[in-house]
Amino acid sequence: MDYEHLTYEQDGHVVTLVHDRPDQHNAINRAMAEELHHAWQRFRDDDDAFVLVITGAGETTFCAGWDLAEAAALEEVGDFDRFRSGLYNDPGPCRLHASGRRVQAGDRRRQRLRVRRGAGDRAAG
Repeated sequence: MDYEHLTYEQDGHVVTLVHDRPDQHNAINRAMAEELHHAWQRFRDDDDAFVLVITGAGETTFCAGWDLAEAAALEEVGDFDRFRSGLYNDPGPCRLHASGRRVQAGDRRRQRLRVRRGAGDRAAG
């Protein structure tokens, strides 16, 4: 799968996954949610990938949560939440080091991941 809103790079046993919608503060839209689901499965199923680093493109924001402009226009929800539920139900150990602003109420990954903040970070929400 080619990613439009993510960058997936592997260096040895470390995979770096970059949310790449900086103009929208890396908010997750439907296309990105599908890409995140695929990228998570790709990482999970790769026996040579031990560490997943998730970060956001741009200088200010890790992830603003769901893209509310797109969500407001939805006529039906469909499988919009598949990435979160798949991540939550996966048995593997996970850690998240989040840098930049993020809206914590919209970042459901924190419920499943052990979180370490970067130096000088602050959360909004």
